[in-house]
Amino acid sequence: MGTRETLFQEHFPAFTEEQSADAFRRYGEVVSFCGRPGLPDLFVAAFATEKEKLGPLALNPVVAFALYRELSTFLKARGAI
Repeated sequence: MGTRETLFQEHFPAFTEEQSADAFRRYGEVVSFCGRPGLPDLFVAAFATEKEKLGPLALNPVVAFALYRELSTFLKARGAI
């Protein structure tokens, strides 16, 4: 396992349903997104709710792929892809 994979496991963020609901009440849903490749081998993304912006955030390839997998699973389950 490489350094990035190790860091992914060591710093894996978890949250409860209650924390998820609290975040939604506080910020609302994400309504916009901008992303593009960044240097040296990162994907840089920013998100916006109606209340505020988050980012830009630099995602390394391990995190970007994990996000891709989760989003693909989510969208496939809803028949969107």
